[in-house]
Amino acid sequence: MCDQIKYCIFCFRKNTEVAFNREHIIPQSIGGNLFIDEVCESCNSSLGRLIDIQILKYPEILEAFEYLKIPHDKSGILKNYYKITAKSDDLELAAIYQNGEYKILPKQMSDGSIIITEEAHGKTLDKMVKRDERIKSAGVSKDYVDDEINKVKQKYKIAKPGEFVPGHSIGRTLLKRREKFKIVVEPKGKCEIERLIAKIYYEFMYFVEGRFVFHNAADLMPVMALVDKGETSKAFHFSRQESKFNDPIASHLIRFVFQKTHQQLYISFFGILDFLFMTFYHHDNFWDKTEEHFGCRKIKGIHFEQNVKTGKKSFWFLDEEDNLITK
Repeated sequence: MCDQIKYCIFCFRKNTEVAFNREHIIPQSIGGNLFIDEVCESCNSSLGRLIDIQILKYPEILEAFEYLKIPHDKSGILKNYYKITAKSDDLELAAIYQNGEYKILPKQMSDGSIIITEEAHGKTLDKMVKRDERIKSAGVSKDYVDDEINKVKQKYKIAKPGEFVPGHSIGRTLLKRREKFKIVVEPKGKCEIERLIAKIYYEFMYFVEGRFVFHNAADLMPVMALVDKGETSKAFHFSRQESKFNDPIASHLIRFVFQKTHQQLYISFFGILDFLFMTFYHHDNFWDKTEEHFGCRKIKGIHFEQNVKTGKKSFWFLDEEDNLITK
């Protein structure tokens, strides 16, 4: 029997029915350590799989990891969430990220030829020739095959773009092409960052207000529709802009225009949440009590900051004169 009844803030099932675990407001994958305990394991898992991973679809997130020296699985992120290609003026080849570098994969053409990069042609030629059943059945020695391969490699090295390099003894002819390839890294599928931002907004407000947040259920409906189904509303406005904080990637501003209030949440994903009430209102004395506790005239905003190096968290309220207050 549970000592305290909790309800999942997404499916509203009780902890007497389903298991609960910690839900990170800022995704744990980018170092977030602000969490709530009012999300069931099932919702936590599905939201993480469908929504939290959206942040990993931003190419600049990898640059931010490296800039901030945050441990991360770059190979895994690229493999799971990105399409990597090598493009020239008239060719597109598949590529992978392996052992700290991008590698362009060979491509079989319709005429039977194979496109191989300048850097990889030597190793690929070795493998192709030594696996060739015709070479194996010819009864020639390994030293002879190695010698013939090296001759072709040397000729290829001094060849000019557009020239053919014959290698009749090993059954291969090389063509030195002119293409210069550029690595292009693109997210797989659409990046639905708006759903993640709406989820952060909802969870952060619950973190601050607890169940008081449900006293204005009508305001939450468009938020939940965006989180659950990706349905946008005229109540929302999103924009991306350069971060005003010490964050190497663009930040996101979301404005909520509800019946009783205008609200905005400024998110800098590596640890900054700035929430402002554009038009102030109260939830059943919750903010009255908070103002009384801090001894300020009127709270108009909330600021949360996490140090990504140390994990230290700081939390302030903002009064009507833009003073940061804490206690």
